[in-house]
Amino acid sequence: MDRDRVSELFERASGSGIEIERRSVSDEELRELTDAPHDSLVMALVDRRYLYRASSNSVSGFIESCFALLHDSWAYSGGYIGHYVLLTGFDEARDGYYLLDPAKQCDELFVHSEHLHAARRAHGTDEDLIVIPWDQPAAVQGEQRKPLAKCSNPAVAGG
Repeated sequence: MDRDRVSELFERASGSGIEIERRSVSDEELRELTDAPHDSLVMALVDRRYLYRASSNSVSGFIESCFALLHDSWAYSGGYIGHYVLLTGFDEARDGYYLLDPAKQCDELFVHSEHLHAARRAHGTDEDLIVIPWDQPAAVQGEQRKPLAKCSNPAVAGG
């Protein structure tokens, strides 16, 4: 059973010195984790259906609203679409997050905070976050950190 496998992995992680907390993270705490300076990598499990929302004033927003009504009806059988994204920053002026999504182009994306919070709190996500502090010691003495991914976009790659 998947639940047993996950429980075993949590036990092994704890036994290896990996700190695991089971709790909710407030909106403000998530902003602090993703605000500069970046002391940690933050990955969030989201329901992709809620992550990218169109403006309610647009045609696609209207269509999205129609599907939302259908979703709430008995006829809709759509379900959870679990997906991890890497949060790369918070923009206070725009009230939203920058993120990298492995299912999208390599470009950094902007998502309004309301949409990110809805996506990360959706049924099925358990509000899962993976937070990895940069100052965490390497698993093996002398081991070098390797880049997470290669990106040809200089704006994202830092070049």
